[in-house]
Amino acid sequence: MKFPWVLLAMGGFLCAVAAVAPQETQPAPVSVSMRVDASGTAAKAVLELQNVADKPVAAYAVRLIRRGEDGKALSIRTHSAATRSLGLSVGRASFQPGEKWTDTIDLPEGGPVEVKLDLVLFEDGTHWGPNKSGQLERFLGMRDGARLEREAARK
Repeated sequence: MKFPWVLLAMGGFLCAVAAVAPQETQPAPVSVSMRVDASGTAAKAVLELQNVADKPVAAYAVRLIRRGEDGKALSIRTHSAATRSLGLSVGRASFQPGEKWTDTIDLPEGGPVEVKLDLVLFEDGTHWGPNKSGQLERFLGMRDGARLEREAARK
């Protein structure tokens, strides 16, 4: 009678996965708008962001998508930023609730670009977004690596 045990174990696993999965049906915790700055030699996207959540943001990722005339993505580029709240020794502190900030990114050549918020990681470890870029794993690795480095330094 191993079959019921497998179902029970799978059910527990599915419940655990559901508990940590981001809630994409909730409104985006960071508002993002973009303007293009073509004043220099290369066009730049100036992202204007604001933490509209009720907790500090530790890291975020956006995807810049350039589409063809048929609507299909021609190129997708990911831009991300992490803060010291992940345990990093450099960088800025986390983005507090209500805080606004800008981020400037070089734009690839071509037509118009669409910007989409892909991931927001909060200081408490919870996250929001589809994470199509896979940045969540990178951010968590950065946090865990910094923690291990601090522990090794204490020994």
